[in-house]
Amino acid sequence: MADDIFSNRLLVVDDEPGIVRLIKRVAEGSGFDVAVTEDPRTFAKAVRSWRPRVIIMDLKMPGTDGIQLLRDLAADKCTAHVVLASGEDGKVLETAQQLGRERGLKMSGMLQKPIRIETLRELLAAFKPVPKTLLSTDLAEAIRPLASPQTRHHFAGPIHCACRGDRSHPSTD
Repeated sequence: MADDIFSNRLLVVDDEPGIVRLIKRVAEGSGFDVAVTEDPRTFAKAVRSWRPRVIIMDLKMPGTDGIQLLRDLAADKCTAHVVLASGEDGKVLETAQQLGRERGLKMSGMLQKPIRIETLRELLAAFKPVPKTLLSTDLAEAIRPLASPQTRHHFAGPIHCACRGDRSHPSTD
């Protein structure tokens, strides 16, 4: 899964309906498409097929262990940014984050429950997708000087290709 700067997909796995509603409302208000589940099997399938940019996951849910979900994400070579949420002690969150990092995951934040709306907004702002129109405008501004008459003459002239032994390459001489 590529870390697509245009992606606005957020996947939430948590068994607390109030927390899920809060995250979904704030994330959608921040421009994210949000999918939620409390089922670990559904979560694993959604990660593979939907390819979220950001995952917010609870560490402690009935019938599953968040640490095992981290192991599964690592085994699938997940490239999404992973944010852990838990009512557990901060040391537990830090230890889980370290485990995720050691397994190659992009451990990108922690949310201590109860979740504060402002903390959640600040966290999501770091993952806000870049509008494609903004990037195309920036690109046009960046290349404009290269297309000016003053710059153009520096690039006029023959282009030589130095290919290592490959004579099938066309020459521009």
